Amino acid sequence: MKKVQKKFKFLMAALLAVSLVLAGCQGANTTSNGGNSTETGNSKPKSQTQMALGSGAMGANLYLYASTLSSIVANKPDYGVTVTVQSTGGFEENMNRLARMQLDLAWIAAPEAGMAVKGTGDFTGKAEEYKHLRGIVAIPYGGIQVVTLASKNIKTLSDLKGKTVAIGAAGSSGAKLFLPTLLKEVGVTDKNSKLITMGADQASDAIKNGTIDARTALSMPPLASFTNLAVSKPIRLLGTDAATLTRVMDQLPGTYVTKISKNAYPNQDNEEDILTLGFASLLATRDDINDDAVYNLTKAFWENIEEFGKANPEAKKWNIQDALKGMSIPLAKGAEKFYKEKGVLK
Repeated sequence: MKKVQKKFKFLMAALLAVSLVLAGCQGANTTSNGGNSTETGNSKPKSQTQMALGSGAMGANLYLYASTLSSIVANKPDYGVTVTVQSTGGFEENMNRLARMQLDLAWIAAPEAGMAVKGTGDFTGKAEEYKHLRGIVAIPYGGIQVVTLASKNIKTLSDLKGKTVAIGAAGSSGAKLFLPTLLKEVGVTDKNSKLITMGADQASDAIKNGTIDARTALSMPPLASFTNLAVSKPIRLLGTDAATLTRVMDQLPGTYVTKISKNAYPNQDNEEDILTLGFASLLATRDDINDDAVYNLTKAFWENIEEFGKANPEAKKWNIQDALKGMSIPLAKGAEKFYKEKGVLK
């Protein structure tokens, strides 16, 4: 009996020794990262910086771009960034939430952002609140389109003096900022003309039945409501000269002169392309966000630029050499490093 017990104890001791050796071997070749990932060898899993991105309404272009960026970094964890998209009310809400540290990233309008950091216009005396905003990339977002019926004797924006013009929905950037500033430079004001706020569908109906003389939109063509109008009645797009637009650019940082084709719409009665004001949308962050994370995010954006073109054909026109066109706020250090490496900045 004693011999059996001795053999049993010897066997148990041997099994324990083997178990310890195997456990030691396994531990030498496996690295754990918080229990979420395991890698073999000496390489360590890349830590992920989580960032909340404010976009826009679900289905809108800004939401599509934000979702695309989120998908890119999710599929390529080596960038070390995780982006969570939040549907928001758009530019103004995004900028305010970013400034208040409720978001890490946000799509914001370049003109409003530029005025906010400088404390001018509607943001007079508020520069301190927005001083931490930083830019990552500027993309062409839209332009000011002004349409009238070809049957009217209205050839340029200055011809709208004394006319009734729908300048955008109440409370919109177009109605509050873009159109009043532009029209004032061509002599059209609410004192000598009737500038009214009106939603897009209502404005289209009003111009068809002659209630108004012109309507506006902040978007590059083709715009569905303009196309629908052109199908029913010949239209004309209204522009102005480069000198006037340059004066407006001085008042609205982040804007630039752009062209709309004379053939942008069917039944369009324009003899040449139209000069108008374009503006950028900025992917922005704050100066307290990790520089390396911002660098990697900027890199992820441009190394996978074709993915944005799948979300919206307009994005196929984006070019890294124009990545800062319309940038109206200081550049984030991480983004600056990336653009210097690519030769965009010196």
